Amino acid sequence: TNNAVIGHIQTANALSEIYGASAISNVMLDEVNEFKTALASGDMTDISKVLGKYDSSSDYWKLTSKGLEYDGDGWLKDEDGLYINKDGSHTKSLNTSTAVGAATVETGLFNILNIDQSSEAEKSRVRKMLVDAGITHSVGKPADWHYAGLKTVEVDGVKTDNFDLTKENDKKVIDESLLRQFGMGNLQQNMYPAGIVSNSLINLATAMGITTTADVQYGYPSYPMQAKLKAEATEKGEPYNPAPRQTEETWCNRVAYRITDALFGEDAAKKLVKPDGIGNTRANDMSDILKDTQTPITALQAQNLANMGFDVKVTWKNPSGESGHIATVAPSYGWVIPALGPAVVQGGRNVGLMSTRGGFGMNQTHNMKDLNYYAMSY
Repeated sequence: TNNAVIGHIQTANALSEIYGASAISNVMLDEVNEFKTALASGDMTDISKVLGKYDSSSDYWKLTSKGLEYDGDGWLKDEDGLYINKDGSHTKSLNTSTAVGAATVETGLFNILNIDQSSEAEKSRVRKMLVDAGITHSVGKPADWHYAGLKTVEVDGVKTDNFDLTKENDKKVIDESLLRQFGMGNLQQNMYPAGIVSNSLINLATAMGITTTADVQYGYPSYPMQAKLKAEATEKGEPYNPAPRQTEETWCNRVAYRITDALFGEDAAKKLVKPDGIGNTRANDMSDILKDTQTPITALQAQNLANMGFDVKVTWKNPSGESGHIATVAPSYGWVIPALGPAVVQGGRNVGLMSTRGGFGMNQTHNMKDLNYYAMSY
């Protein structure tokens, strides 16, 4: 933790030097000034005083079977202590640009739950949830509450200074009953009959095969298949001649269509496209068709229904008129994290199985809340 704290303070120092002191909070500015003084004196006692403000236990929101366990700051980790990233991967090291959460408890939770942080009402709901979970906060206005460090707290009308919030809140859990109001739930495999799980996983294997090996656009090899064909041509000393209009991307609309066709039949697949067929139906068109013909559901409902073997699609319509995106929600067991969305299988720039956020772009200009989920009715 001490190394992490030093890095945190040094980052704040760099920000203040590049953008000015106004770029960081007063709390961080105080830490920077204290740390500079300690380093200038060379007195390890002074440095220890700065580091002593932090608890030395693991620092993160830990995702357990029961819920989100408080552990000092706002980065999300799994039960094995690995950081959970926006593309759904889990890593030992923290990369703040890709990890889910934030350095502070409250902002990290806002990010994990994917709430609209411009909405005071939404932020108030999260703060109420923290209180309902029994997590103690400092005195002051709700926007200024702290949940870690040595702060002034008020309990039963009595104020206490230098109260150790990190120690007080350590290992407290926001349970699933509270998290579900934000669309976060734990869908364990044992919730479903074994036969349904087996069929769903077979469906997933079929869908994965379509994204990675099938001739997705009739006559046009998928990107992984192109690489294989190029390698075979090179080995034979022959040129590789792509088909006219062939691209190095597996088209997401055709993958979604082919998955439904393979698993649910041609009549079901036709409900995704315009009367003149898949060749004239873009992802944006599919978004419009599903909006007009299907009932929207939540991300948590989407994952649950996909786990039960339903055909579930997620769409994003590009408001610019350029290409949008569509994917098929894939069976996945465990926590549905709002910041990541359900698991999806898809074609496009990213091919295969991944989180919704990973499939629709980690650095997307659109928000996860712009996505629409539909359980297809046939």
